[in-house]
Amino acid sequence: MSESKQVPHLPAPRLQFRWVPNEHADYEWIVFYELVLPLGKYDCRREGPKGASGELALEIGKTLRGSSQTCPNDKPYRDGTHANWDNEALGGHLPIIVIDPQGRAFVEEFYREADDPSGWTPRGRMVPFVAADAPKAEA
Repeated sequence: MSESKQVPHLPAPRLQFRWVPNEHADYEWIVFYELVLPLGKYDCRREGPKGASGELALEIGKTLRGSSQTCPNDKPYRDGTHANWDNEALGGHLPIIVIDPQGRAFVEEFYREADDPSGWTPRGRMVPFVAADAPKAEA
């Protein structure tokens, strides 16, 4: 398990990418790929610091990235693809959230340009996560 900054307005369960500065000089960033589960009121896992917020983040993978970008807010290529596959395997209803090093949440938005040919694969871009658009999780 990995330690997770908790952003209280995010839905759970969810798949998430959490970016943090890396302490090693070779790569500037490390991103943790996690499955975040809600914890019930009487779940004993709430008693530790990792479950104190009512959520449990289970690390699925991590990626190192060297970049001059000051604040990454995207999905890494390999684990981003894994998240898409994992989401499909879990029913296709989990939101995939990216949390940047400042704790801001983003979600991928797919769009088409007006001149895209029919059948063209939509492009994706990261946009700030809005809680009102989030599906309600059943606890």
